[in-house]
Amino acid sequence: GGGHAGILSVSFNTLLMALASGLGGVPFFFVRKLNKQWLGVCNAMASGVMVAASFGLLQEGFELTARGDGGVWRLFLGVAMGLAFIMASQQWLEGHDVEMGDLKGLSARKAIMVIGIMTLHSFSE
Repeated sequence: GGGHAGILSVSFNTLLMALASGLGGVPFFFVRKLNKQWLGVCNAMASGVMVAASFGLLQEGFELTARGDGGVWRLFLGVAMGLAFIMASQQWLEGHDVEMGDLKGLSARKAIMVIGIMTLHSFSE
């Protein structure tokens, strides 16, 4: 039935996304140190992807909350809560000496933020 095709489609697309994510790391097996200019380009590309994804999530959030009274305010409240969480997390981490595996200091804080953000981001999906 229709449910079966939906499950197969979601499973297939999830597998494709997982493979694409894994393949994204392949170049780093061949490059030991990325020069700062290319690192800047890579960071800008990642930023562009995140901004585009954010706009997609905002649009979906608007469509889901805009119905009824105060929908737009709920959307703004959600965005403000997300921003406040990130800012509070960064401030809290800066006040603590953290380690994560072999990472220490700023590198560990960045890794913790990325993992935390990606984990929380996945909950809504």
